[in-house]
Amino acid sequence: DHVSLPLNLHLATFPSYLISEKLNSIDYKVAIEGTGGDELMGGYQTFNKLLQASTYNLKLFRSLKIMKMWLEFDPKNKKQIIKFVIKYIFKSMFRIHPTQNHDNLLKKLIKYGLQKNLLEDFDSYLKNYFNRSLIDELKEMQIFEIKNHQIPFYVGTSDTFNMLNSVETRLPFLDPKFQKYLYIKDSHKFNKKYSKYLLRLVLQNRGVPDSITWRTKKQGFGSVVSNSIINNKKVIQNIEDSNFIKKIFKKNTEI
Repeated sequence: DHVSLPLNLHLATFPSYLISEKLNSIDYKVAIEGTGGDELMGGYQTFNKLLQASTYNLKLFRSLKIMKMWLEFDPKNKKQIIKFVIKYIFKSMFRIHPTQNHDNLLKKLIKYGLQKNLLEDFDSYLKNYFNRSLIDELKEMQIFEIKNHQIPFYVGTSDTFNMLNSVETRLPFLDPKFQKYLYIKDSHKFNKKYSKYLLRLVLQNRGVPDSITWRTKKQGFGSVVSNSIINNKKVIQNIEDSNFIKKIFKKNTEI
């Protein structure tokens, strides 16, 4: 009842809530988050998605460049990476355009009774979502993630959950002044086995210990909710009975 946006339970929404609850208990009113740092500086390994897109787009040299970066980043999995590349080269010969997935899902939504006044918005969103699988440039992938995918949603839910505990959120990495770092060379984002390479160099120059600057295992936290919980019949029933679903569908809906 307190949340205005539908929740993506795979994001770290609940851990954020628990942290803000703790901050409130010790009288902190403002929190600085690192949201956007990975998306901006090249923190997420997206070589598999970029390779899928480049092979689909029949860009051979681009595919080889991505494969080279991937092998340098993760040399231990050389065999698996080469198998992956071969697999998608063959798949590209029998291409199914992403809009086919879009059309099929939109037909299902219409069948389930999606309100007509929402069709245009859903149509635009789904095209955006499925067409991202055609993006084969790292910079363009990052821009998509920041503008259209997880970042806008997470910022909304994170702000809502934190404010439930009267804690305001500050997101310095999403400051417009930092957007210029989207356009640095790929090698400044991923260099051999290191992600966020330029940021690591800055930390090194600022005297941050190497044990922190050059560590490759990120200590984060994810969702406490598993697929088995999300797909539970009782949970699905609660979703079907929610006011949100009732507002956007004009008849009884089964997920």
